[in-house]
Amino acid sequence: MMTLAMVEPRKNIEVLIKAYSQLPENLRDSYSYCLAQFIQLK
Repeated sequence: MMTLAMVEPRKNIEVLIKAYSQLPENLRDSYSYCLAQFIQLK
């Protein structure tokens, strides 16, 4: 599973991470979770 998102409250990334953590262990072992975000330094 992969998420590409900017850091914005409406993206609800915390819920995605929590939902993934609550999957059965065999599914978490079979499917990785990758969260990729763009961070722009000023």
